[in-house]
Amino acid sequence: MTLLERLDRLPPFLCYYAAHYGWGKRPTVDELVAASGLPLRTFTRNAWKTSWARVRVEVMEAIAKACRVDLLNPESVIQRFSEEMKKEKPFAEFSDGRNRRARMLKSLNRYAARAVVSKG
Repeated sequence: MTLLERLDRLPPFLCYYAAHYGWGKRPTVDELVAASGLPLRTFTRNAWKTSWARVRVEVMEAIAKACRVDLLNPESVIQRFSEEMKKEKPFAEFSDGRNRRARMLKSLNRYAARAVVSKG
């Protein structure tokens, strides 16, 4: 397994979605940007990617730090994500009346599908 393959077990978009595990709540984009120390545009442009390919190491490190994930040991995040997706209503904590949960699941599915297609 190459280093990129190992890092891509937890690609940028999953780090973004998993950030609430480390924070204990869903952090806002502004909170994540502040924690990363990156400019807003750099953070958002990279946080939605389906692979760490062509992401500078310092940007990768800043995103992982802000999202509070360990890219080299993603097993706990992957396990929690797997358990969440098995629930009858995944990400129920995002049901705030503004359709956030539905939008979140829709974009998560879109990025996951894009990641699978790009690998295959």
